[in-house]
Parts: sequence; C-alpha cells; structure tokens
Amino acid sequence: QNPDDLTKYSEEFRQDADKVSAMATKLEAQVVDLETRTDLQEFITTNKTLGVKYDAALEAFVQAKGLNAQAVEKMVKGQDRHATDLVDKIVADLVNNTTVLAAAQERHLSSQLWIVSILLLAAFFGTAAASTITIRRMTDTLSRAAASLSEEANQIASAASQVSASSQSLAQGSSEQAASLEE
Repeated sequence: QNPDDLTKYSEEFRQDADKVSAMATKLEAQVVDLETRTDLQEFITTNKTLGVKYDAALEAFVQAKGLNAQAVEKMVKGQDRHATDLVDKIVADLVNNTTVLAAAQERHLSSQLWIVSILLLAAFFGTAAASTITIRRMTDTLSRAAASLSEEANQIASAASQVSASSQSLAQGSSEQAASLEE
C-alpha cells in the first residue's frame, strides 16, 4: 500500500536481478566445459526475458494500483521454472566437472609422488653404491699401506737383530780384547 515500500522493494528486486546477471556472466567467462557454458548462456537469456516479464507485471500491478494481484500473478507464475531448472543443471555440471578435475589432480599428484619416491630411492641406492666403492678403495689403500708398513717393520726388526748380533759380537770381542790386555 505504501508507494515508498513499492519503490524500495522494486529497486532491491532489480538490483538483485542485476547481480544474478553479473554473476552468471562472470561464471560463463570462467567455465571451460562447452555444455555448461551453453547452459549458462541460455540461463542469461532466459533471465533477461524473465526480467522483462517481471517488469511488465510490476507495471500492470502499479497501473491497477494493486487491485489486480491475481492477474499479475498469472502473468509471472511458473515463468521462472526453466531458469531454475537451468540453475540446477549448471550446479550439477559444475559439481561433476569439479569432481572430475579433483580426481585428475589426485591422479597427477599420485604419479608425481611415485616419481619423487623412485628418484629418492635411486638417489639412496646411488649414494650407497658410491659409498661402498669409496670404502672399498680406502680399505684397499689402507691394506696396502699396512702391508707395506708391516714389511718395513720386519726389515727394521731384521736390521735391529743384525745390529744387536753385531753389537754382541763386538762386545764379546771387546771383552776378549780387554781380557787379553789384562793378561
């Protein structure tokens, strides 16, 4: 009954309709699936047509000063059914597309995980092989050095034994010489 309320709610209704159109257009630009994009284009067209029908019904309502509510209701009743069905189909398509994309990403991530695991395992075995080779080389080098040191120690021991024998012989000779001088 209040003209200010009618203006307020009519303006809010138009703003909401504009928001819906803007969101549908933005979503259409982002969607890659051809079927979903076609459904969105049809929704945008249907929504514009619906807006024209609602505006005409509102105009008839205002002209009759609100006395033709049943006639205005008949003008718009069921008109939004196709748009609503399209929204339901679009949502179902988007959910399906998202599910398919998520499954594809999961498979890709799984294969990447396998590749990284195999590479890490290969790196581990490579490091183990390199370590084994290095340790064997070091062991061989140390074994040769130990054998060489052992041989040299034996030679030194033999020389020391000879020096000891010579020293004993010399000492004995000196003792005999000293004894003979004493005599």
